[in-house]
Amino acid sequence: MRFLIINLWLILCAITVSQNAFSIESHITNAVRLNTLLRRAVESNSDATIITKNGRVIAQSGRKNWNKVISVQSVTKSIVAISYLMMMRDGVARPLDTPVSEFYPQAVKPAFDQITIRNLLTHTSGIVDQPDIWNGHDIVSQTLSHAPEQPPYSGFYYSNAASMLLGDVLEKMLSASTLPTRLGYFEYLNQKLLAPLGISKWSFDRDQFGHLQTSGGFATSPLSLLKIGQLLIQKGQWKKAVVLAPEWIEGLTDTKVGPTECYALMMWLVNSHCGAQAGNISIDQPAVSSRHAGYFMDGFGGQYVVVIPSTGVVAIRTRAFREDDKPEVQKVHSFLDFPSLVSELE
Repeated sequence: MRFLIINLWLILCAITVSQNAFSIESHITNAVRLNTLLRRAVESNSDATIITKNGRVIAQSGRKNWNKVISVQSVTKSIVAISYLMMMRDGVARPLDTPVSEFYPQAVKPAFDQITIRNLLTHTSGIVDQPDIWNGHDIVSQTLSHAPEQPPYSGFYYSNAASMLLGDVLEKMLSASTLPTRLGYFEYLNQKLLAPLGISKWSFDRDQFGHLQTSGGFATSPLSLLKIGQLLIQKGQWKKAVVLAPEWIEGLTDTKVGPTECYALMMWLVNSHCGAQAGNISIDQPAVSSRHAGYFMDGFGGQYVVVIPSTGVVAIRTRAFREDDKPEVQKVHSFLDFPSLVSELE
């Protein structure tokens, strides 16, 4: 018993935990789970890990990297989805069921008459990435020049090409908007989302053809990702200001927008059907343990923003991409069970 008490005391001392965040019992329970989570963060060579509950940091590692700007990879897609809802709110973006062909008269018919903005946002367009997608092709033009491999809504096909097409649509909407001040996408994103959160360190790439890299071109710091996660869990409020109304936040994770219960508007879902492991979108696949429901943003290499509304937990994990990572090492370093471990916290 003495050994157990000493070990629990050491665990509590080893983790940066807010002393007022939990009752004694939940404090000890969470301390054990947080210890497991942080140990896994170290084992997976994480650059930065930040866990908050009700706005307070309860566990962390890699503080020296918190302000380091890195590519967040496909977390970009979730940021783009948030901005799309803001554009809908402002009357700039068209409704989700608008056909893509309205923006591209030259697109292959009738295929693109049937593909909607909703399809692009939920990876249900039937557009499948080609093996040479990043080999110097104009992805947007190439995607529009032939019919998708699958019919829309026939299944979930995670598609960077569809995400790039969405970015092009966003810019067409902004150029046609009647906003008092004409804004490009970067200006809009900064003015409506980033600046209100005090996020000043960020960048957004274009490809060699000038298209927005909406598939994975956003870069910012772990602390900035934490702010975005906190905005979502606070239902769009930030320092008494409403950045995005609660009903729009709810739309991000509404399972009615797509054909699965595991992915909504470019946001992965944590629930009893899907589990909480990154990339687990098969209803037939046994669910990974997920104590509490929530949602998360997921970028290649293990970039995560996890939000668990019922417990008030927001968790960030980042690891800058290394060109020399071998595939087997990359899988370990991606920390695929991070969302699952976060969902276990009280």
